[in-house]
Amino acid sequence: MLMYFLQKVWYNDQVVFKRWYFLSMWSIREDIMVQLVDRKCGKQVLKRILANTVWLVILIGLVGIIFIFFYYSRSPHRSLFIKPIDRFETEERVAALNFTGGPSENLTPFLLDLLKKYNVKVNFFIVGEKAEKLPELSKRIVKEGHLMGSNAYKYTHMALKTPSYISRDLDKTDRLIKSFGYDDTSYYTPPFGDEFFVLPYILKEKNKRLVTWDLDPLAQYDNRRNMQGDEVYKYVANNVRPGSVILLQEGWEGNRKPWLDAVEKIIMDLQENGYRFVTLQEGINLEKKQLKINSDK
Repeated sequence: MLMYFLQKVWYNDQVVFKRWYFLSMWSIREDIMVQLVDRKCGKQVLKRILANTVWLVILIGLVGIIFIFFYYSRSPHRSLFIKPIDRFETEERVAALNFTGGPSENLTPFLLDLLKKYNVKVNFFIVGEKAEKLPELSKRIVKEGHLMGSNAYKYTHMALKTPSYISRDLDKTDRLIKSFGYDDTSYYTPPFGDEFFVLPYILKEKNKRLVTWDLDPLAQYDNRRNMQGDEVYKYVANNVRPGSVILLQEGWEGNRKPWLDAVEKIIMDLQENGYRFVTLQEGINLEKKQLKINSDK
């Protein structure tokens, strides 16, 4: 009887111990599984956070590039690395006429005749590949006392061009300008007004001047075949101020009479109102004079 009791107790203890051991091991395994799951989930969460952070940085970068493009590249009054010449800080009634996109057989000879008639000196920004085909006309611009600057060798958007492309383009046009008899190759105006950040940086490195504008009559782009010359003239006459730099496009084919009439009206109107026309170098000198007067006050 005693032996039977002891054996039962021993058996029950083993059963209890085995149950306890099984439950304990299961609990430990469960804890380990939870930890592994938590660790795996944690890694997945971390990966998601890192991926989202990368996309956020990319998005911010793209927004920043778009902001820089429109804030600096598309504005004639701002630029990275270099201050654009968009007008002259002067109280004198002067204005500069900048003709870009030429020379053109359709317009330039008649424009030069018109400028000679009124004894006006202006600024011609030539497209290299066009000027190369019209060397005598390009030399005439220089001989008649006008300033010559670069409007690039190839008239194309410069905003996303490589530094080597921009540098080669500048050098090629500079050599052409010198071949036409004009030694100062420091003036440059970008095609379509595109600047971004590579072009201004290279211009600064090459000690060039970035020329933009104060007035750009949009009516001159509306209908090249049937241009509304009066709208071009009225815009300039209504918005001109001392030191204005006026952009006029000569590099196009079409009916030249409305365009030439608009240029003549601009010249006559401004001269009647006490303005005189200056080259960019003259305007810069006047600005320096004005700054000196202001500093002496």
